[in-house]
Amino acid sequence: MEGVPKLSRAPDGSLELRLEGERPGRGVAPRLETLAISGLSRQPLIRAMGKARGLVVDATAGLGGDAFLIAAAGFEVIALERHALLAEMLSDEVARVQRSASALHQAAAQRMTVVHADSIAVLADRSPSLAWVRAQPMAVLMDPMYPQDPSATALPAKPIRAVRELVGDDPDQRALFDAARACGPGRIVVKRPHSAPPLVTGPDLDFAGKLTRLDVYLRAGALR
Repeated sequence: MEGVPKLSRAPDGSLELRLEGERPGRGVAPRLETLAISGLSRQPLIRAMGKARGLVVDATAGLGGDAFLIAAAGFEVIALERHALLAEMLSDEVARVQRSASALHQAAAQRMTVVHADSIAVLADRSPSLAWVRAQPMAVLMDPMYPQDPSATALPAKPIRAVRELVGDDPDQRALFDAARACGPGRIVVKRPHSAPPLVTGPDLDFAGKLTRLDVYLRAGALR
């Protein structure tokens, strides 16, 4: 994508990221109501979260697809996003799905809360003023923006390119991991490309998907 996309309304009333001159409805948007939510228990993302159902913090929410699928699998999800436009768009979409999608999608959206905040600051600050800290996060999910591969011949998918135009790379991803570890979840789940080494050495588990790998770091004594 060339240029920085801006937030605009699509014909269906949803918010989308659209380049100047791009037709309404052709921009990038979460469109959570289109996500398939059957058979989730077999998906690597859900398996990486563990068997217990509790609070999951998605520390890099982006367009919210992972957070929504985790919520659809029965978890309560706090979706943290530090870019204001992405947070606004995702929050608007979650509210829209709560009102007008299928019953199953509505139920998933009801279990999902979007917060515009810097995840490092939130995870490091155990202040009682943050309502969600009253419940210990069972898991923290990280899906940091991967550095662009200079040898790649194919362009990344349009949604990834749009998000990258807004947020760039995530050079502070190790600081985010350390903040997640400090808040004491049962597990930290880090999404990585298959070709990339672990963000931190020694994951306890890993789950392979078609395009990515999920490295799981367990707190001592946490259930697998």
